[in-house]
Amino acid sequence: MPCFKRPETLVAELTAKLSVKDNVGTNKKNEFDELSDRLTKASLDNFFTNQYDNFQWLTNNIEK
Repeated sequence: MPCFKRPETLVAELTAKLSVKDNVGTNKKNEFDELSDRLTKASLDNFFTNQYDNFQWLTNNIEK
């Protein structure tokens, strides 16, 4: 997966993308909620998400 090409920066990149430290107030919370919804919806038809789900099903019998 592309995000694992540079593991030394993975944590910093994920922290920056998901950071809510500056989110104060209702407007910022709504923006965060919208972002999380958008990311979740985007992952539904993502090739890598589906591959991971298939792997989990085959190796651990965990269904989608």
